[in-house]
Amino acid sequence: MDKPLLLYQNYLSSAAASATDSYSGSAADNVFQATEDTYWRPADTTGTKNLDLDLAQTLAVTAIGLVGEGLDGVVCSVYGDDENTFTAAELLADAVNLSGPVNCAWLIPDSSTYRYYRFSFSSFGSAFRVAWVCLCAPYALPFFTEDPDVDNLDVDGSPLISPQGLYLGGNQQKSLGKLSLDFGNVTSDEYPAIEDFRRECLLEINPFILVPDQDDDDCYFGWSDGRFSAPYRQGMRAVSPITMTTRAA
Repeated sequence: MDKPLLLYQNYLSSAAASATDSYSGSAADNVFQATEDTYWRPADTTGTKNLDLDLAQTLAVTAIGLVGEGLDGVVCSVYGDDENTFTAAELLADAVNLSGPVNCAWLIPDSSTYRYYRFSFSSFGSAFRVAWVCLCAPYALPFFTEDPDVDNLDVDGSPLISPQGLYLGGNQQKSLGKLSLDFGNVTSDEYPAIEDFRRECLLEINPFILVPDQDDDDCYFGWSDGRFSAPYRQGMRAVSPITMTTRAA
């Protein structure tokens, strides 16, 4: 197993976005918010659609996470530019075929530092929408003590019973996954990456994207309850397991 990644980003309030077109009721600026109830959706499924981001600051980017719907199989190219014209843009990721079977996908572009980024999407269906774009330069975190159990589901629902007492099926309300992120004991050199994650995500309960293994496409968008401890013992930090909640379907 390769080292995991945690992707997260809080953008400036002055960041702005535009798109080739947008479906009524959706807006390109929604992609800066790490939520799933707002999103950008193209007006139709014809041709290639560009999503242009002005971050209002230059950001170093070595990994990109995308949260939304209908991402699986979408073709994505990423460009960076010093000007908001993209006439001399640098191609950072060329026609990547996204793998996002639930609601999340990720990719590794060429390392870059730009203010302006363009995403070009093609081969998408009517369900396609982008809720959050996470441009970041994450640390490679220490290995997990155990791989997160992606099959650990918490299904909330009630059975449907007929007046005669016959079982008619489950009336499921939600299906969530509970992933335990267990770093165990980490060295002083490894701990700053976890401390940055604690400060940016756990203290404010901000969502993030987990990539359990950099060699795989799997990734999960979710959040934690903010519980954290990492006492210093005999030159090591004993990091308590962090519970991550994510959508399972």
